[in-house]
Amino acid sequence: MKILSQILIVVLLLTGNISLANNKVTTPVPAFQLKNLKGKRVNIKDFKDKVVIISFWATWCTPCKRELDDANTLYKKYNKDGLEVLAIATDGPETYSQIRGTVKRHKWRFHVLPDKEGEVTSILNPRGTVPYSIYIKNNKIMYDHEGYAQGDAERMNKYIKTLLK
Repeated sequence: MKILSQILIVVLLLTGNISLANNKVTTPVPAFQLKNLKGKRVNIKDFKDKVVIISFWATWCTPCKRELDDANTLYKKYNKDGLEVLAIATDGPETYSQIRGTVKRHKWRFHVLPDKEGEVTSILNPRGTVPYSIYIKNNKIMYDHEGYAQGDAERMNKYIKTLLK
């Protein structure tokens, strides 16, 4: 029975239905910069006084797009209060060309940063999990979360409201 329970937990983790990554971690964010879809460099240091969600996603990942749709709603609501969203696209060569169209279809208004070479992903998301989000305040990682499921929009809103205080 114990083995069956452990197998169930692993299956739930792999499918994104539960996450052990909901931890408050408070570690410094390594410096990085990437170019946005318009070719402008975006540097994490530019957001030192903001609350930032860094979301790792891919065009083929349905839960990623649901998470970013919810992040877009929060961005519209809280941007004036200091929220920024950096959506780091982890697409490989076979889907890289779909990034711009996906962003346009979903009408995301935040920063979308393709990580074509995987430089930032290898540092902040070495397992390459998508969706995977990091919540930052004062250049420190305050929370992280792996996967995206029903009810996670409420969790995101709660994190943001807490960090903006």
